[in-house]
Amino acid sequence: MQENGLGRILEKIKEYDTICLFGHIRPDGDCLGSQFGLKDIINTTYPDKKVYVLGQSSNYVKFLGEPDIVPDYVFENALGIAVDTGSIDRISDPNFRKCKELIKIDHHHPVGTYGDIIWIEVDWPATAQMITYFFEQFKYELKMTKKGAEALYTGIVTDTGSFRYRGVTGLTLQLAGKLVSYGANPTRIEERLSMQEPKLKDLKGYVLT
Repeated sequence: MQENGLGRILEKIKEYDTICLFGHIRPDGDCLGSQFGLKDIINTTYPDKKVYVLGQSSNYVKFLGEPDIVPDYVFENALGIAVDTGSIDRISDPNFRKCKELIKIDHHHPVGTYGDIIWIEVDWPATAQMITYFFEQFKYELKMTKKGAEALYTGIVTDTGSFRYRGVTGLTLQLAGKLVSYGANPTRIEERLSMQEPKLKDLKGYVLT
């Protein structure tokens, strides 16, 4: 999507007072990292807007935050943005259907078509990279806090296997570096991601034995 296409997404964000961010069922770090990172960008830039993260939580990246619980009327005049979700049946909260308009931002090969505005980059390794790229295109207008930078960095690092997987490019590393300059702490994030629940440690010990 060219810059003018990204501009359409920015204009829609400006247009709506309420924005609902949806993810996929059984969310991973990229899904929740993209949701919470985008929420931080919108809230920091436009503090009067109401922005909600909808869907399921994940213990693996619980440090990023917990999804919001909102009444049904919130969706009626809202802009919906679905991230990291290739097919419509994988959106975890069915209330996306109540939103006035829906934007899709994703890096998977699409299965079917949904969304009034669609941005797909199948060669990119993470949706969080896309959100970071979006921020960089309008960084003289948009704002981000350390919290948002850490959410997006978490999304990139989890979906790339700490930059080991195929699909990682110079752009991936460049944008991750930008997030570090905005406050993301790679050491702290890796420590949080490596923390395991006692039951999981016991299971791994049993399997290894």
